Amino acid sequence: MLKLNKDQQVLPDGGHHFSTRGIMFRADSFEELLEKVADFRIANMILPGDLNEEILQYYAECFPQMVLSDGKPYKPKIDGTYEQWARWMGMAWRSPVKANVAPKEAEMRTDICKTCPRNKPMNFQESPGLSSLKQRSYILTRGYGNTDKINFCDLHRADISVLSFSSTPDALSEKESSAEPQACCWVGSLKGS
Repeated sequence: MLKLNKDQQVLPDGGHHFSTRGIMFRADSFEELLEKVADFRIANMILPGDLNEEILQYYAECFPQMVLSDGKPYKPKIDGTYEQWARWMGMAWRSPVKANVAPKEAEMRTDICKTCPRNKPMNFQESPGLSSLKQRSYILTRGYGNTDKINFCDLHRADISVLSFSSTPDALSEKESSAEPQACCWVGSLKGS
């Protein structure tokens, strides 16, 4: 497992930098570099992945003095729900709904989702892209944000707080046609779902 050598006084040639998708990102600090690359990936609907490890691998190959290794192999921390949510948020951000329902209607919809077994928690580990995605969710809900016990619907593969404000939730739903709907699901009861 790699970590940044903070005692190192010599920076990589040209300062902290990392290339992704043909674009070279430069920053004054390692943390700023992580943030810039994460923001770029999220803005372009690219899953952030484990940027810390990606950049440290690059540094290990090109600037070995910049990293320390504890000798343990790297084990990626994959959270499938986070990846689905991040991809869905990117899609919802790129093509937001044209019309929203009233906050009272959205609240009634979320009340139904609170008891649904398909409502999965979003207790994600802090990462460079998480705050940006949460901010986008907040904006898409017009400032009402994610309420208690409202998380990610693994049936529709969508952020419930954002989905509940949509006048056409079936357009945002990524439900597989073979998936069995819940009897209490309000999305399935709307026309076109």
